[in-house]
Amino acid sequence: MADSYVAPTAQGSGNGTSADNAYAFTSLSSAESDAGSGGIVYFTNGTYTINTATTNFTSPGITYKSLQRYGAKFTTTNLAGGHSIYFGQTSATGSAITVDGLVLENLRTGIYNHVKPTIQFCKFTSTADLDMGEYIFANGGSAGYNFHDNSVSVSFDGSNNLTLFYLSANASFERNSFYFGLTNLGGSLLATLPSSGLKNNIWMSDNASAGVSALASASTYSCFYQIGSNNTSGGANNLFEDPLFVDPANGDLRLRPSSPCINAGTAS
Repeated sequence: MADSYVAPTAQGSGNGTSADNAYAFTSLSSAESDAGSGGIVYFTNGTYTINTATTNFTSPGITYKSLQRYGAKFTTTNLAGGHSIYFGQTSATGSAITVDGLVLENLRTGIYNHVKPTIQFCKFTSTADLDMGEYIFANGGSAGYNFHDNSVSVSFDGSNNLTLFYLSANASFERNSFYFGLTNLGGSLLATLPSSGLKNNIWMSDNASAGVSALASASTYSCFYQIGSNNTSGGANNLFEDPLFVDPANGDLRLRPSSPCINAGTAS
């Protein structure tokens, strides 16, 4: 195992041994090979443009990490969902991967979860209304995945049915904040989620008519605001009021000092 470094374009000698000598993003496979299972691929600060249909972060046992949290942004200009990032492993062998501290902008994201990966401390954002049949995460296996401490602030053109999440029963959702900006709300927001494992999450939209599946009944110590009539009661120790994000429409999901969510979660 080792540390290897990647930048949007090659730096210095371009051999991946340090941030000053980082591989180009186009040489990600070389960085993965150098890091090996148990190693870390660090992404230096900058914008990484996804210009192919699918980009895979799938090397077993590797941690894909922003060198400075939220400093590495992966983005596309294709708002119709033609470009995707997939995390995880394509077969049930080897150790799980971890994705830590990245920004994913305007991207469809999927999971190969034959071995349970962890997605943590990442930001999922959009710069305009997205109109695609699927966004955020879809399962690619039965192991589930850990989705912890992430921030999701995206806007949709809601004229189509949009699948936010499609998860197996083994998924774990904890300490995440979600905000959905919605226009042309003619379709449905869909989410297939496990019947348990949803804890300390905050769910909010800007449209009181928004509706996803009954998250509240499967949740504990969570907050729901304008997420449809299926999420106005249920579960244990849940709140049903405005969480008072600082600036949700612009991706700032920190809580204001007067937020009812402060100290409302559980450490267990």
